[in-house]
Amino acid sequence: MADLTKTARAVDHASPRFSRLLSVGTLVLGLCLSSSLFAQRPPGPSVVVDTAQLRELAPIVWTSGSVISRNEAQVAAETKGRLVSVADVGDAFKKGETFARLDASLTTLELAEQEAEVDSVAARIRFLEKEVKRLQRLAKSNNAAQTLLEERIAERDMARSERAVAEAKLAQVRVRLERSVVRAPFNGVVVERLLEVGEWVDSGDAVVHLTDPKHVEVNTRVPITYLNFLSKGDVLRIKSDTQQGMAKIRMVVRVADSASRLLSVRLEPVEGEWTVGLPVKVAVPSAQAREVLAVPRDALVLRRSGASVFRISPENMAEKVSVELGIASGPYIEVQGELNAGDRIVTRGGERLRPGQTVKIIELGVKK
Repeated sequence: MADLTKTARAVDHASPRFSRLLSVGTLVLGLCLSSSLFAQRPPGPSVVVDTAQLRELAPIVWTSGSVISRNEAQVAAETKGRLVSVADVGDAFKKGETFARLDASLTTLELAEQEAEVDSVAARIRFLEKEVKRLQRLAKSNNAAQTLLEERIAERDMARSERAVAEAKLAQVRVRLERSVVRAPFNGVVVERLLEVGEWVDSGDAVVHLTDPKHVEVNTRVPITYLNFLSKGDVLRIKSDTQQGMAKIRMVVRVADSASRLLSVRLEPVEGEWTVGLPVKVAVPSAQAREVLAVPRDALVLRRSGASVFRISPENMAEKVSVELGIASGPYIEVQGELNAGDRIVTRGGERLRPGQTVKIIELGVKK
């Protein structure tokens, strides 16, 4: 019993020291747990950034247009005859290749007849020339009448004229024979047969509809009020339901329709392949371009309360900045607010970002 009393007194005497040791142990354990939790904390969100920049922007409107061929024609026959062959729809031809033929049997016979006529006149001229030379020799010795000599000279000259006429007729027949073959005036594809084999063709009748699918342009009609903002060589955006690209203004037809007040603008696509007949939209500037502070459209965070962007500080911390929107052109839009050129702006990953969060930059947006 005495031993138990001594043990109890020893524990009571040591309790303050034990309490201090217990407190220190609890603190160390807490620090260890905190460090462990801190080490396991997930890293900040990953974002893609770009920079706010001063850019020349102009407001645009989208006008309707279509892709057309630079070379398109209903190719006609240049002589008459029965059609004996014609190309099928979809056949492609190079410039100068034959895609239709007319029956040329009568023209071939004419050619042979006219060639014989030319040979006949030539033979007569050769005879008369020899006769004139003979009579000239006799006239020097007074053995031939001057009148006979003059008659032969006149006949020779008339024969020469007849030969010129016969050769001209021969050339005409050869041209008709050549034109019995209808050739492609440019590289193209047959999109329609306007006459069929066996039909009679008169000179000037269209045989096929030929289109060049390689050399294309965009035709759009724009209000005359935009004329001062369009110049030859300007590059505008074009798009369809399936593709988009850029096109250079080839020509502005500076004459507007009196009823619609629209004028035609022709553009050459500078990239991609565009199909003839494809409907497109053209981004036409509606005002003069001016220098503004712009950010990519993807940087905008749109809420009912307004628009904002997330700026990344030098310490990679997200800062929410409210902005007012201005001119939009292509992938960029004007912003007004507490931003400066060169500020890093989040373009991807900002949907769930919160102010004050530290972020990880995984990519810098490509400058356009």
